[in-house]
Amino acid sequence: MRKVVILLYLVQLLFTGFAQAKPGKDREYWVKTMIKIIDPFYTNLSQNTLRKNMPVETFDGLNNGNTRKNVTHLEALGRSFNGISAWLNLPPDGTKEGQLRAKYTDLVVKSISNAVNPDSPDYMRFDGPGQPLVDAAFFAQGLLRSKDQIWPKLDKVTQERIIKELKASRRIKASESNWLMFSATIEAALLEFTGECELNPIHYALKRH
Repeated sequence: MRKVVILLYLVQLLFTGFAQAKPGKDREYWVKTMIKIIDPFYTNLSQNTLRKNMPVETFDGLNNGNTRKNVTHLEALGRSFNGISAWLNLPPDGTKEGQLRAKYTDLVVKSISNAVNPDSPDYMRFDGPGQPLVDAAFFAQGLLRSKDQIWPKLDKVTQERIIKELKASRRIKASESNWLMFSATIEAALLEFTGECELNPIHYALKRH
């Protein structure tokens, strides 16, 4: 699983400008590579078999094993979703890539629904300690970047659960570092999807940076 998470980091870097790439062999390779990386994760999470089929490897020298184990699946969701969100937000079309995008849009919607469902075996907590603030922010940024295609396809119960989880991350105090931007990103998403947020984390993060 640790290898999978590393690959998901790469997805995020590779596909930041993905939606603007020119058609051709390069794009076909990028899409093929992306699907190879994300498919095991979203196929399993959409079926509530993520924890069952993707055990976590931890390295205690890097972090406490139990802490890392508890947050790894949320980390994988946040990083991968943010990485592919711009691609998912492209308008539907009848091309081969468009059909793939429709397939993974459906898988992502089902996966998010399971991730925030307390009754799901793959439920992911956003309220800490520590690291979940980072991963909740990546997830929130993914929601913002795919707001035209993903958010409207989420049922109302799932939307409400997402809002609840994002608000739960407020319990985690950001350190005086780039972590301030994580809190700000979450509040920006809450403002976008609810019309309300706590402005202090946004103002403070911008001031400090």
